[in-house]
Amino acid sequence: MISRAIVRDPEVLGGRWRLAGTLVPIADIRLQAQIGNEKLRQRFGVIELTDEEIDAIMAFEFPALRDPAVSVHATTMTVYCPCGVATDIPRGEAVKSDCVCGRLWHVSATIELVEDGKQPD
Repeated sequence: MISRAIVRDPEVLGGRWRLAGTLVPIADIRLQAQIGNEKLRQRFGVIELTDEEIDAIMAFEFPALRDPAVSVHATTMTVYCPCGVATDIPRGEAVKSDCVCGRLWHVSATIELVEDGKQPD
């Protein structure tokens, strides 16, 4: 089997990177590999990954496609990495996110009580 290229189309999967001819984001494949899934080929057997494709996916350097951003929701925060991957972090947990592209995010917030409408010193 010939190795398929890693491609991106804004009209397919919201612009996520994937192997040509598939609808499986390479971020999903990398995430499974990162958590030690030894049955990577079996899990993604429907797309018949080759050794060369797995190597290319693991070596792929996600280019920056947008500015980083964070959205805070009632139960989660979403980190939008420049590579195009969005990661949900449950509220109340450590606000650190390792993106599958290799970027590491630390989200911090400062909350200060303002009494009587006065600004803190």
